[in-house]
Amino acid sequence: TWCPYMKKFIFVYLKNIIPGRLLLIDCLYLGHRFRLINVYTAPERTKKMQLFKKLRGIVNVGVNLILCGEFNTVTEDQDRIATPFQIAREGKLLVEVHKGASLSDLYRVLNPKTIHFTPFDGKTKTRIDRIYMSPPKFVL
Repeated sequence: TWCPYMKKFIFVYLKNIIPGRLLLIDCLYLGHRFRLINVYTAPERTKKMQLFKKLRGIVNVGVNLILCGEFNTVTEDQDRIATPFQIAREGKLLVEVHKGASLSDLYRVLNPKTIHFTPFDGKTKTRIDRIYMSPPKFVL
């Protein structure tokens, strides 16, 4: 196979909750349950809010969880340079969702003081791509 680790994965469940926007995969790796959720949020606020509300129902599962993707949302002041700037409702909701599920922003864990941006133009710089992870339930 192209990756020797793939032999150790067993895919249990796959659901395209919002086609092209919210994908959920439950799998086993070395006998341990994982939930992988990939997100690609729409730029419109109402669609983001709907997606983040759906996340609330699928992130609290009690297993190893990785939530990743393009959130198109800023959740911290240091993740955007633009004037004026204020964290929007969808950013506050995303914080509520990931903290409610005890997920850590992996980039912030590894780089607590580093400022880095995903897309940027001449005036605005933002970090909208993220990887959130639950505390590991086992060590590889």
